[in-house]
Amino acid sequence: WFDGVLTASARQVVKEPENVRSWIICDGDIDPEWVESLNSVLDDNRLLTMPSGERIRFGPNVNFIFETNDLRFASPATVSRMGMIFLSDEDMRVSCLVKAWISRQPEGMQQSLTKWLDEVFDKGLEWVLTRTKSVVDTTKCGVVLNALSHLVGCESKEQFAVALIRGLGSNLEAAARKKLAGELFNW
Repeated sequence: WFDGVLTASARQVVKEPENVRSWIICDGDIDPEWVESLNSVLDDNRLLTMPSGERIRFGPNVNFIFETNDLRFASPATVSRMGMIFLSDEDMRVSCLVKAWISRQPEGMQQSLTKWLDEVFDKGLEWVLTRTKSVVDTTKCGVVLNALSHLVGCESKEQFAVALIRGLGSNLEAAARKKLAGELFNW
């Protein structure tokens, strides 16, 4: 037996003092094989029993977040132990995501990033969403957040352009990414 990502995270957060809030974020599909073993963590017992028989008890300062596209594989027992927040692509405005991201960037770069984003981001996003097919299915919000994550640390328009191609094009076939680059440099 050896620890996986969840077990390693669990061991780390249970060592924290109770005044430290810890969050374990599980991002991806909810698989019935592993999520059922979390039912006792999500109820009042807050106890994780490992396949090896070891038990890890979580304090009230440990919280779990499951970010997933759907709950089709989650059992009613699991769903009943969770609070749900549903965010649809239709309800999430790209401008809100972009503004929130800009506000977390270094103050000295915010004006330049805003200018560069205003010039090409919406065009690039629209191009990716309407003229290409993703290698892996994702949401509009996922495309936006991925693209923005590649722009961290850009200090010149050239760095920004290359990072935006990587960010918006990271889930595209190579030929589509090349077309995106051509379009972006023409705007």
